[in-house]
Amino acid sequence: MSVVDEVARLLRDRIAHREFIPGQRLREIDLAAEYGVSRNTLREAVRILMHEDLLVRENHRGVVVRNMGVEDISQIYLSRRIIECAAIREIGLQSEPVLDGLRKAVSDGKSLAHTDGWVAVGSADIVFHRTLVAAAGSRHLDRLMTAMAAELRLAFSLIPDEDLEDFHLPFLGLNQQMCEMLELGKTTEAETFMIEYLRLAEQRLLDATAAG
Repeated sequence: MSVVDEVARLLRDRIAHREFIPGQRLREIDLAAEYGVSRNTLREAVRILMHEDLLVRENHRGVVVRNMGVEDISQIYLSRRIIECAAIREIGLQSEPVLDGLRKAVSDGKSLAHTDGWVAVGSADIVFHRTLVAAAGSRHLDRLMTAMAAELRLAFSLIPDEDLEDFHLPFLGLNQQMCEMLELGKTTEAETFMIEYLRLAEQRLLDATAAG
């Protein structure tokens, strides 16, 4: 991993963990000093996150964490329904689907609910869905889902702290149900389940962000 990639990862993680919140201005000179890198290196890392739609440059303010609206969230979930349902269909065509990663993601999510808190559970949920798409064995789908995951972390950061448990808790059980359907080879049921799952997640996210 290059220095630029490492700085981009650090910034991405701070957004995911709500250290940098939507609308917040990032001071390049301060961050470059904090990470011990040149301003050019910091700018290259910022460009990566701008390409991922996590940061934007505003007139008279400079670089800020992107604010998401209703349409942005709806577009994320439309794309997720297409990508994840395609992945489920592909998994169903495999003679021996690789589901160990999904089982681990389900277990990790439940464990984190008792240890690291609900921000970590949200990250584990994203890992579950990325693992599901990766199980399809398509580099292209995996690349699309990786990009989507970065935006999804930003969307999760819009949920007020006091609403995180209420938002994430139901999906621990739903992820387990999805895993069990795939283990039994119920691909058609799993696809229908995923469509409703993601519609529920979209509406709950819109409700939570509106409340905040």
